[in-house]
Amino acid sequence: MMRKHLEISPRRLARRPPKKKRKKKTKNNKYVNLLWIIAAIVVAICIASKRLKSEAVPSSQPDKIAYLIDATRSRLDEIFGLPVSKLPEPPEECNQPIDRVYVLVRVGGKLRATYPGTGPTLLEAVRNGLWDAIQDDDYGGPLMFCELPQTRIEIMIPAGKTTEISQQRSQIEKAFALGADEVIMSLGTEIDHYYQWSVIRYKISSHKRVLEKLCDKIGLPEYGWKNPNVRIFRRQWSHYVEWPSENGPGYVELYRHRRKADRPMTAETLRQAITMAADRLVKTQAPNGRFNYIYDPIKDKPDNDKYNTVRLAGTTYAMARLTHFLKDTTDCQRYDLAARRGILFLQALAAPMPDDEEGTFIRGVRTVKKGHGKLGTMGLALLALESGGYAGDYPELCKELTKGILSLQNPDGSFSGYPYDPDKEGGQDYYPGEAMLALCYQAYRTGDPLLISAIERAFPYYRDHFTRQPATAFVLWQVDAWRRFYALRPERQYAAFVFQQIDWLLQWQYTQQNSPFCDYVGGFTVGKKPGISTSTYLEAVIIAYDLARELGDEQRATRYREAAHQGLSFLLRLQITNVETFCLSNPSLSLGGFRKNIVSHELRNDNDQHAITCMITALETQTVLNE
Repeated sequence: MMRKHLEISPRRLARRPPKKKRKKKTKNNKYVNLLWIIAAIVVAICIASKRLKSEAVPSSQPDKIAYLIDATRSRLDEIFGLPVSKLPEPPEECNQPIDRVYVLVRVGGKLRATYPGTGPTLLEAVRNGLWDAIQDDDYGGPLMFCELPQTRIEIMIPAGKTTEISQQRSQIEKAFALGADEVIMSLGTEIDHYYQWSVIRYKISSHKRVLEKLCDKIGLPEYGWKNPNVRIFRRQWSHYVEWPSENGPGYVELYRHRRKADRPMTAETLRQAITMAADRLVKTQAPNGRFNYIYDPIKDKPDNDKYNTVRLAGTTYAMARLTHFLKDTTDCQRYDLAARRGILFLQALAAPMPDDEEGTFIRGVRTVKKGHGKLGTMGLALLALESGGYAGDYPELCKELTKGILSLQNPDGSFSGYPYDPDKEGGQDYYPGEAMLALCYQAYRTGDPLLISAIERAFPYYRDHFTRQPATAFVLWQVDAWRRFYALRPERQYAAFVFQQIDWLLQWQYTQQNSPFCDYVGGFTVGKKPGISTSTYLEAVIIAYDLARELGDEQRATRYREAAHQGLSFLLRLQITNVETFCLSNPSLSLGGFRKNIVSHELRNDNDQHAITCMITALETQTVLNE
């Protein structure tokens, strides 16, 4: 809908078309009235018990946000006829004038009501916003009495003035914070805005997509925002969600729909993060051992249509490695069971190599009938057996996978990525590294000269390959492989290759100096928003740090360690903790998962895989945390 006026006015932006008159309600009979009374008692008990969990706001100097949240909750109870206790006098900040706030109400994680609030003071604006929100028809009709126990209140307060960003359209990705800033567009008398919470709700993944939607709202073509006569503005907001807790103030400040404050960077924090992620994977594993591939927490929808068997093998590797890391602990048992189930699922997909029946490859879940598979699946399956200590339990599978991998090595030292078609190109940036890492594990365990010889033959090819065409996808598996091979053959060329890759990689990390937004710091980006791929690069950095420290290269060790610290902080921002479930309808399938990037909520099994192995590497490299 278009709104016509001559200047940007927050009050006018807040207006909505008049609501349709509702039909008068019919009189309830005595039985319905009795049911309402019983429901009121039940709701009152639920809300009272919920409130007991929240720390009371001190009457002497109440926190502004805590007071607003408490006042909004009391007002909601009062509207529905529930008993409310008298509040203390509001803090002075609550009586300050303000042009507009937003009040949102969620029920069971779903957005149920939202409306802008205006009034002479901040407190009145919030109260008015709540009143209009719960009567709004846009999100399923007015709020109902029976929904009260599941409600959670959010308040958004302006954090600064409206700022014009029209001159930054050539670098629009740095002009406003996607999912945190409100964006306003105008052309002449036409003006409209895009709410920050809509980015999450409608899975908007780019800044340009927000502007394209605004163009549609004011009647411009898709790329009309590039017109120099179009004016673009942003407005920053402070976002708070009601969050009762025993020791907290009763709310949490959010940024892009996640907790704004970083968790402390300690070994205990990493252990908790690993356990949460692993527990989520266990919940999503089928009885046959297959892990769910993609999950959309906003829609509460799993997606396995394009199942990736390489990533299934990688997830099994992560569970196996975690089992070994936590050996002899009570937590180890459930992860051990998940790893073994994953191995058995992969084993069921095994088939003889086309040109070497003594060797085995693993077919893809979606290509079983075609007999297709990938070197990466073979490498990660063998890596699960070796890193988790399962080689002795599955000796034949281990032996056959090793022979299959070795049969794919070419005369120039490279490995073919596709067992069913050795001449097919592609996959050289990741599949060979995964396979060589598995061979390194096995060579370290057995000392087999055949394996050591195969790895040595591969070195010149992959060093030259990276020098010619450096790629971020190449780094993790190759760094890990050559760091481990250095332990077998301590030759300087292997260490130098590890450092060559990491020195090149660090140019893609956001730091305090080059980051457009505070929550980007520590993340890695290559032409896109920083996201979960940071975990793969970060694991490589930590491995290289350990090697630099071992060789006495203090300059590199210091630089790598700083990068690791910032990267781990960023990685933790991607994890869904209890607080981040406030906007999700099925928290049990989301809690602990690592999101695709700083804005998206999409979860994938290999997101958790890479986060788990990265944090295990950090904990195994004790000095990187330096607690």
